[in-house]
Amino acid sequence: MKITKVLVISIIILGIFGIINNVRAYVIPYYFEMEKEIYYTDENIKANASWELEYGIGETAYIQLQIFNETDDMVWYSPLYTEKGVIEKEWDIPIQDFDTPFNNYSNNFYSRLLYFFDYEEAYMFLTYFRVLKRNTSCQIVDCPREIGYGEILQFRAIFYNISLDNETYLVDYLINFRVISNETIIYQRELTTNSSGMIEVIVPADNLSIGINFLVFEISNNKFYNDLIYEQTIYVNLGSDERISTKDESSKQNKKQINSLQLSIISIVSILSILLFILTFIIYRNSKRTKPQNLVELSIRY
Repeated sequence: MKITKVLVISIIILGIFGIINNVRAYVIPYYFEMEKEIYYTDENIKANASWELEYGIGETAYIQLQIFNETDDMVWYSPLYTEKGVIEKEWDIPIQDFDTPFNNYSNNFYSRLLYFFDYEEAYMFLTYFRVLKRNTSCQIVDCPREIGYGEILQFRAIFYNISLDNETYLVDYLINFRVISNETIIYQRELTTNSSGMIEVIVPADNLSIGINFLVFEISNNKFYNDLIYEQTIYVNLGSDERISTKDESSKQNKKQINSLQLSIISIVSILSILLFILTFIIYRNSKRTKPQNLVELSIRY
């Protein structure tokens, strides 16, 4: 913990309100400290401070601890402390009580002590801190990758809190589960984790479609945990008939391809044979025309 030195601040505040020149009301801040600079949304902020406050009869003065978000909206404030003399205060503030939606994974805040005297105010100990949502993970247990049409799908899922490398079970927490097929939600339920972070998932047979089904687990818009979407696929087939049919179809296709190849080869061979015959005939005719004749083969005609 760091104790802020406030001598300069004290002098400024005393000067603002004319404390040095016989004015009865004054405040002297001594210190303000917070336990740490980074918190999770399910934690409590522990802080303490000390100051000295004096004011006269008929005057109004008080101290108040205030907390603001990064857009300067006040999200929490303490009671008004009007006690005179040297005062010490401790706070144990649940962050979940902050008046803010915690839409982001990380949220920035700052705290300050307000000193009020007769409609004038000053601020002391401006302290910044950050609040994070916790991260989660999901483990699927005993979930098949493929089942037959008409079978019930049954498996388990375990959820963990994995913040700061400290893995623990996500206990008593609501998980949104749904089955999506062809971009349509065909089954949906909210399931609560047990003491081991586990949920038991049972999907009736008529809530699964033939083909690819997406199993989706989701945590979203939560104040304490960062968004999580975990997805796994499962294929629903038509059973043994589908596999046999697929095998027969594949066999038929192969036979068609083989027959087509054989016909192509026969056609090519036939065409080559015809061309060879024509070429041989042409060569033979040409050789007959150009062949030289002997004298004995000549006949004289009268």
